[in-house]
Amino acid sequence: MDSIFEDGHKEFISWLIGKYGYQPAYTGALLNDERRLLMATLKSKDRSGVLYTYPRTGGQKYGRLRYPFEGIYYALIFQALGGEVIDGTQPLLNTEIQGDRPSEKQVPFYSGSAWITKLKIAWADYLTKNKLTEKT
Repeated sequence: MDSIFEDGHKEFISWLIGKYGYQPAYTGALLNDERRLLMATLKSKDRSGVLYTYPRTGGQKYGRLRYPFEGIYYALIFQALGGEVIDGTQPLLNTEIQGDRPSEKQVPFYSGSAWITKLKIAWADYLTKNKLTEKT
């Protein structure tokens, strides 16, 4: 594993590219990208799914989105559009807010087609069960 935090993100994306021809793209506008990707999936028989990620990184070790503000908001919107949102290991809306400063809780963000987000959860479970990563 060579991913930051050994969560398998880089390996998972590489596997999607090799296995399904997944094509990474980024414009910097989360809501616009998601809507465009989900609508393209509905209109095209060639596309079997989409995945949009804001994983943990060196600069954002807990994730990029603030859970109470952006995380919940985007999760509800994407579910209404027919997508699914996870934090890499579970549905994002199952995440509990704890501590004295809940507004500062940050989460990794994976959204897109249900089958791809379920694959990401299965990937994380596999890494954890086989002790290939530390669950954080």
